[in-house]
Amino acid sequence: MRKFYKTTSFFIITFLFLFTSCHKQDNKIDDVEIEPIKYKKQKRNPNVKHKKGIEEMANYQLAIRKTIDAKESSYQKGYLLEEFKKATAFLSKSQSKSVLNPVFTERGPANVPGRTRGIAVDPTDNKRWFAATASGGVWLTEDEGVTWSNLTDTSIPNLSTSTIVISPQDPNTLYVGTGEPFGNLGAVGGAGVFKSIDGGQTWSVLSNSATFGDVGRIIINPQDKNNVVIGTTKGIYRTVNGGNNWIQTYSSSNWVQDLDADPSNFNIQYGSVRNFGMVKSTDGGLTWSTILDRADFNSNHSRFETAISPADPNTIFVSVYSSSGATVGVNTDFYVSRNKGVSFTNLKTSRSSEEANLLTGQGWYDNIIMAHPFNANVFYVGGVAVFKVTISGANFTFTSIASGYNNAEINTDVHVDQHGMTTILGNNQDFRILLANDGGLYSTSFNTDPGSSDGDWSDLVIGKNSTQFYGATKQNGADNYIAGAQDNGCWISQGNNSDKTKTYQKILGGDGFEVIWHYNKPGNFIGVSQNYGQVGRYINNVGALSNFEESGSATAPFYAKLSNADNNPDAVFAVTTTGVWRSTDFAGTWKQTLIPNGFASTYSSTMNVEVSTADPNVVWAGGAMTEDGLTSLHVSEDNGLSFTQTSSYDNPKNNHSLNISGIGVSLIERNRAYALFSSQNAAKVLKTEDLGATWTDISGFSSFSSSPTFPDVAVHSIIEMPFDKNILWVGTDIGIFETLNGGDTWALLNNFLPVAVYDMKIVNNQVVISTYGRGIWSATLNELDSYTLPTFLTEPTVTSAQKGIESNKNLVNYNVTTDDVNRVKIFIDEVEQPEVVQDFNTGIIYQYETADLSEGVHKFGIQLFDDSKNSKTLLKEYEFSVINFDEASQTAGIDQFSNADIYTTNAEFSVNNMNGTVTQPVLNNTAHPYLGNKVYTTILRRPLTITEANKNFIYEDMAIVEPFTDDLSDLDSFYDYVIIEASTDLQTWKTLDKYDSRRFPEWLTEFNKGVTASANDNLFKSQSILLTDKGFSVGETIVFRFRLVSDPAANSFGWAIKSIQGSVASIDDVVNGVKLLTVYPTISKGNFTVFGKNTLGKTKIQIIDITGKSVYKNTLDFNLKEKQPVSVNLNAGVYILQVIGNNNKKSSQKIIIE
Repeated sequence: MRKFYKTTSFFIITFLFLFTSCHKQDNKIDDVEIEPIKYKKQKRNPNVKHKKGIEEMANYQLAIRKTIDAKESSYQKGYLLEEFKKATAFLSKSQSKSVLNPVFTERGPANVPGRTRGIAVDPTDNKRWFAATASGGVWLTEDEGVTWSNLTDTSIPNLSTSTIVISPQDPNTLYVGTGEPFGNLGAVGGAGVFKSIDGGQTWSVLSNSATFGDVGRIIINPQDKNNVVIGTTKGIYRTVNGGNNWIQTYSSSNWVQDLDADPSNFNIQYGSVRNFGMVKSTDGGLTWSTILDRADFNSNHSRFETAISPADPNTIFVSVYSSSGATVGVNTDFYVSRNKGVSFTNLKTSRSSEEANLLTGQGWYDNIIMAHPFNANVFYVGGVAVFKVTISGANFTFTSIASGYNNAEINTDVHVDQHGMTTILGNNQDFRILLANDGGLYSTSFNTDPGSSDGDWSDLVIGKNSTQFYGATKQNGADNYIAGAQDNGCWISQGNNSDKTKTYQKILGGDGFEVIWHYNKPGNFIGVSQNYGQVGRYINNVGALSNFEESGSATAPFYAKLSNADNNPDAVFAVTTTGVWRSTDFAGTWKQTLIPNGFASTYSSTMNVEVSTADPNVVWAGGAMTEDGLTSLHVSEDNGLSFTQTSSYDNPKNNHSLNISGIGVSLIERNRAYALFSSQNAAKVLKTEDLGATWTDISGFSSFSSSPTFPDVAVHSIIEMPFDKNILWVGTDIGIFETLNGGDTWALLNNFLPVAVYDMKIVNNQVVISTYGRGIWSATLNELDSYTLPTFLTEPTVTSAQKGIESNKNLVNYNVTTDDVNRVKIFIDEVEQPEVVQDFNTGIIYQYETADLSEGVHKFGIQLFDDSKNSKTLLKEYEFSVINFDEASQTAGIDQFSNADIYTTNAEFSVNNMNGTVTQPVLNNTAHPYLGNKVYTTILRRPLTITEANKNFIYEDMAIVEPFTDDLSDLDSFYDYVIIEASTDLQTWKTLDKYDSRRFPEWLTEFNKGVTASANDNLFKSQSILLTDKGFSVGETIVFRFRLVSDPAANSFGWAIKSIQGSVASIDDVVNGVKLLTVYPTISKGNFTVFGKNTLGKTKIQIIDITGKSVYKNTLDFNLKEKQPVSVNLNAGVYILQVIGNNNKKSSQKIIIE
């Protein structure tokens, strides 16, 4: 049975040319300036708790690390470090060494530093700053942020280094806490406390600290480098011998998220306990007592952060987040104690609760507070943005100094989501602020009021390559890379010179995920943000959003996956819980293949899709595998048109009802694939050789006979070497593991970093590596020098257009994608036409002409054959329209639209009064408000022959569509827009005009009403277009096309066209005194009526032809009657009727004699 794939277009269906590349292509390498895609961000209510990207990903981490029916993962705290130790010990014992000798190269980006949580400044050199990053270890700058170096690449594997302290007594002694005690962020887990005694050059884990839970904060005795206190998810621990021994001095089922010590007396310490309040110690952390119980103030309080004033240690500031029901701000409260915690005052403000919500709904994670070093009435607080807060009595005021998303305030270039803050003191009460956030590290200048002026923040973090990347790939034939990053969007490099110092260009905002670079067209690439909310598609280095219907919806995974095959690059795939979205024009248009049964996982971000390069018709998709067989992976053998459910795996040792954490495919064998899993003691890598009919565990966890050499950690990515199927690389949480024997034994690649590897792709002679915390890397392999992509017969480029305005035939142009094609099958409306058999050559455009077709939508199908290789393309079917146009006329005038005036498909335009919002039927898009990410199209049936008289195209319309901005200085950029086009041949369309609601102030005002925006008669405006200024000439016959184009974001009421040739008056216009006269009908054989008000009196009338010659004169007396019949005998053509009343009132109108 034939399978068809439909792609609807209007007249011209263009699919990008697909090249089968068997050799590396010489691409022109330019350092191109690429503009990021502009789109209007949906406004988020800052007073509502929103899941941060890191929280979404923490939920994903938990989902892949447990069985589907379990609540928690069985991994124990510190397991990553233990598995890393096992792997390094095995590597040393076995002296295993890769036979491949890969050359690893750091590829940057140097200008995307990634999330930073902790800061410590060398007390003896304030130019030396240490930064603790979310999963990239500890970094050091010795020149105030100009250059950076990593201190923990080989000693702290993939751990969140969330807090760091340096001893004032001995600046060579540093302590680092790992893990993040916030929400589910502990799913990845920490490994306790690490210590360095040589300024960060080497590190050791402190005894038993891995069992303490995630570390929220560390404080160190300024006079004793061995006296350290830590707050963790299990309580408070104390050491007096540098971490050799610890005692737990405070135990709580709630987490201790903050610790502070009195700057004048280390024995006085304060701890912040989640969902409880504050505790205090006066004996150096040995004993603790409650000083603030949320039950006494507000039981909704959740996270408490504290700061002690250096200017007055009696003063304690407290920043408190509540998920709802805070006392002052929606989620925000501030407390102050002036007596070391004996009593606290809940500070009030005259501002509204919404305005006072400085922490916002993200305060569970973004919540920092720092006391002013010299003023006991001032503190700084960071949530999404940063504020300076001033206390007066029991009240506070605030000023934004780094404003995040609020463009009305200063310093919006400072990245959002704040995590750490400290000061460096200068002279005369000058100081500077250092700020750690999702964008890296920022610093102000030295000032008595730092950060208070616009532009005072610097982000000198070049070279701190600690960004968490989910996906990356490279340009064919060039060392240029594209990648998607947590919190930091999608980035691309140019210039063929990417290394660790390379500055990348941003192409898309939000959280960046998987990316694609077209193998044959270096200017074409795709990035994607969370939930597919923005699918950024670049063609010839120019980007625009190209979303699909489920983009940004609840069914779309936060962790958005994309896939294609380099030997079939235009076929792109995305996945949601309802099925697979497929595009055959490089994400230009999308169509979904629904998979209703046995497909969706329990957590959407585990959904994945991968295309086989061995045979791009094979596509894998899924999110989970259960032992009962109800849910498993699905596979397609027809390029995603249909999917079949595969078998599940029955683990003889453990439960294998798990969410997947990755899918891998073979580059050389279509039937072979890999499924990856991350639960403890479960099979980590399953292999199939028969398209999922059976599965084998090659990681060793299902074996009863031996212990696995594969690490018991999460697994994210896999590649099979195309030159040897037994050599596999697997990206895990602690680095890349390699097998040389198909999975019998595994070893850590010892010349790469012990960092999480989320994605690996083979392009040219490189493996492109996406690390979760150490940027983008590549591994160059000599064995890949001879690698060529498998030959695949790709589908042709097809364009289709009606043969002409007066023809009902259709012309279809197509090409072949290899010289070996020897025959072509063509189908019209699913009926096979005579087969085309000849010598075909690439580079030639072949044309097929249909017979005369009836008006409406028709189907065209094409299939290429290469009988020498027994290969063929899938039979693809496209849709095109044929229109029975009216006879060409010298007027396009339409006083009042009817359905007979237009041609449209899928009822995209209609003629009506828009539910009574206007008084007469008008041409309008069918949905109000219009839908996002859609093109509404209609064409006028009556062609216009251009003359001197009608070359000024006049019409009345209203366009209530989303403007690019309210700024009228830039009218060339658009989000949504309306466009009027014309064509002489139905193939090439020229733009006559393009605009949005900025065209008229009344339109913009209406749009700004938001959801109440509507239509009314007063919004119609008359506009004109001089056709001869738009590339057309007198004598040409043209057809008009109207389109409304919307992006995926905001929308509004829509577009309506009231009339064409707006100078033609209606009878109502005359009666109401709007116009002096009108003529009806305007098109006649020579008999028509002139209707005018009696105020015209005796009126001279003359008719002038298009040469300006007077061909008829008469006198009409409107005092006698207002309707004056006129009969003339003139040649067919366009004329102007002119009248001059005895009161010298003048008027003219175009008429047509047939």
